Amino acid sequence: MSAARRRVEDHRAAKAAVMREVRDGLIAQARRTARASAVPATASHGVVAASARDCRRCAQAGFR
Repeated sequence: MSAARRRVEDHRAAKAAVMREVRDGLIAQARRTARASAVPATASHGVVAASARDCRRCAQAGFR
């Protein structure tokens, strides 16, 4: 493999690793946010709707 081709492959591998790290971080952040917001939404009125859209209070608070 030529040096140029090796650099291209190394760059692609590094870029893919960074994108995986960013994606995993975003997924973890979304899970933390969902977990933090789901508890007060259901605990505040004690009724678990079929979905957050079914509850007007949840919809107004931005839960989807």
